[in-house]
Amino acid sequence: MTSAAEPGFTAVQLVVAVTALLGLALVLPAGVAVAINQSRVERTVLAIEAIAGAVGPGGRHEAGLLVGPGETPEVRGDLGGGWQSARTASLAAALGDQPVSADPWGNRYHVVVGLHQMLVISAGANGVIETPFPPPDAGPTRAGGDDIGAATGMRR
Repeated sequence: MTSAAEPGFTAVQLVVAVTALLGLALVLPAGVAVAINQSRVERTVLAIEAIAGAVGPGGRHEAGLLVGPGETPEVRGDLGGGWQSARTASLAAALGDQPVSADPWGNRYHVVVGLHQMLVISAGANGVIETPFPPPDAGPTRAGGDDIGAATGMRR
């Protein structure tokens, strides 16, 4: 007497399948979040390069700080000085009313135009400016923390 195997899955096969699905459920969201953040950083770098090119080297503005649209990011406590007290003007107006959007996190871009450099900066993912405000006669400045920025030397 022969008996045919009953169709279906064994308990071991079900445990293996469920474990694999749970593993994917744990790993996949982290990978997607990293990819989304990397895409935002790349878009920000492109926007900063475009803003720097549009403002142009040697452009001197009466305001010490040009700001774009969007939320005003926080400033790390010990860096408040220039970021919070500088005279500001509209970045869009400085660009001849070209459209300017907020960074991918919804914060405004900041452009510091000094005597020897221009610094274009985004507060990055954490929404906090962590870059010191450069004095007008400063040399090139680097973005701090997770800020994304570009400093360009300017012609006299």
